[in-house]
Amino acid sequence: MTDHVIPYEQAIANARAVLDAALDRIARDRAAGRLSPEAEARIAAAEQRYADRQAALKAAAIREAARIWRRGNDALDRMTVPDAAHACHVPGGPSLAELEQRITADRAARTAPSIRTAR
Repeated sequence: MTDHVIPYEQAIANARAVLDAALDRIARDRAAGRLSPEAEARIAAAEQRYADRQAALKAAAIREAARIWRRGNDALDRMTVPDAAHACHVPGGPSLAELEQRITADRAARTAPSIRTAR
């Protein structure tokens, strides 16, 4: 009885082939100018929705990367300077002493009150 059942993967591959053929035909018709203005408008709207969705996904990815970066900085700030230098050290990079100097200077710059001049 299971001999007549199409496996899921094959069904998806078949559907994908039909969809790809339809999209190819639409692209050829569009390039040749054979689509109606209404069809062109629907395609343009779909392309805009896709672009908007991609922009939203990119913005979300950037927000997530910034959150991870901030969390990493917060974790480094909770460490002692030598521990933070060891966490950041990579062979061939700055020495541990140089990293400690940079981390100390960075922390001092971020905790120093900013001086604003009146204009």
